[in-house]
Amino acid sequence: MHRCLLIAEIFSSIVSFSESSYSKTDLYNLALTCKAFSEIALDELWSDVDDFMALVYLLPAELWHGTNSDASECCMTRETVPSDWTRFLVHARRVKALTYQTLWEYRIKAIKPPWNTEVFKSNTVLQHLHQQCPLPNLLPRLRALIWRIVDTEILPLFICPSLQSLSFGSTVHRPATLEVMEASAHLLTSLDLQDYDPDMHDVSPELVNRACTLIKRMERLRSFQTTFAIRSDAMAHLARLPKLGQLVVLLAGDHTDHTAINLPSRPLFPSLSSLVVRSSNFMPFTSFLSAISSKSLGTMRWVTDNGNPDGLLKVSDVLSKHPSLGALRSLAIRMHGDFGVDAPATLEAFRPLLKLKNLTHLEMSIPSLYVTNEDLKEIASNLPNLFLLKLGEGSDFPPRVTLSGLAALFHHCKLQFLDITVDATEALPAEEFHVPSNYPDHAWTNSDRLQFLNLFNSPISPSKVEDIALFLNEFFPNLVALGAWNDALTDVYADPREEEPSSRDLWEQAAAKYAELRALFKHRYADDDGTGWHGFNQ
Repeated sequence: MHRCLLIAEIFSSIVSFSESSYSKTDLYNLALTCKAFSEIALDELWSDVDDFMALVYLLPAELWHGTNSDASECCMTRETVPSDWTRFLVHARRVKALTYQTLWEYRIKAIKPPWNTEVFKSNTVLQHLHQQCPLPNLLPRLRALIWRIVDTEILPLFICPSLQSLSFGSTVHRPATLEVMEASAHLLTSLDLQDYDPDMHDVSPELVNRACTLIKRMERLRSFQTTFAIRSDAMAHLARLPKLGQLVVLLAGDHTDHTAINLPSRPLFPSLSSLVVRSSNFMPFTSFLSAISSKSLGTMRWVTDNGNPDGLLKVSDVLSKHPSLGALRSLAIRMHGDFGVDAPATLEAFRPLLKLKNLTHLEMSIPSLYVTNEDLKEIASNLPNLFLLKLGEGSDFPPRVTLSGLAALFHHCKLQFLDITVDATEALPAEEFHVPSNYPDHAWTNSDRLQFLNLFNSPISPSKVEDIALFLNEFFPNLVALGAWNDALTDVYADPREEEPSSRDLWEQAAAKYAELRALFKHRYADDDGTGWHGFNQ
């Protein structure tokens, strides 16, 4: 073993950095390797727990009667004694994050003294253990608690002085949730009130207002997320938090309510660095965006169900004049629905965004987005730092971008991710399937960087499969994945004869030929939950 691994700081960094690559079994085996690795590996193994019963079963086996199988009920057989807690306390101190879901699936029941008279509800197990635990808190160093069940009776058992992050699923409407928020207001740096139960949205304004009244006391709060609609009176509390850096909100208001976000004229959200907003209309969002004073807003995502080119233009104009103009690195705009056949979203609808010179990630998920080869040239020349570019998710309009048109992007950008719809049909002239002869050397170097190409519902002709494979081989030699939709894509533009292959089949053929030409990848495709496929993997 290399002696560097005996240095605790180095080995700890390796394990922490590689956390996503390790399974629980890997960490367990690593802990059994030697004493030098044991403590650090165990710290990592127990740092994030999503099954609290794993801790409960650290108590002695003779404390329980039965098993945790579906065919048996497990019962406590006696009171605990101090020696019963030895293993539990050793590992409970390691837990930094807990996701609490349920105990019922383990069929745990506790029995009141004298242990053979009355059966408790399962939650009473933890209440009983909490009373007997030698420490005041079951998890004394817990920092993050994710609560995924409706029952909040035992929620206070996990609140401790080290707690920094709270996340609630379907319990925002429960009084106990607000009580816990109040008790931990001075501790929290992160709060997540995302409730996806549609039945709760009718009462959400009152609940969120009550929550925000508590939130104004959370001066340490750095991140706040909610799926409830936020109005002016509640937003004002959030806007004054001095350290709030990440915000995920649903804005109240629509085209009939222009005053939904009417914040006072003072510097608001001074430390905001990441913003995710969902709104029914662009009006409340533009009002809200204009009120933000932060000059360090680096990431922004806007989702709307009622978008149109005029609204997109107004939002783009506000962004192009925002104080954080130079700081913005990542921008995503997702519009659901359809602008209509007569009103596609062209480059004119978001040209002001081209002033955001430092963008590295740009995502425009708009069904009716309509761009041309010339538009790509303008986008690339104005946004040379782009690393990821997503333009549309397929459209009702035949695409105007061609394969050769993609070449313009790499005159300026060093893209590694590109999502776009192209025209690859036989109606195009042959030169559209070839790289321009005067293509500069630096652009060849840039195009070599592209690894992920998603072509959505791009139309393709059988006669062009070979040409496409040759183009990809020459222009994008380092692709790791090529994606497209699963459906018979040509149906979007025409009604193909049944005997003709679908566009998906043709793109798979092009991917296979590309893999053969490269001789670097093993061709393989697979359905991805019904949404797409990946052409090849290393």
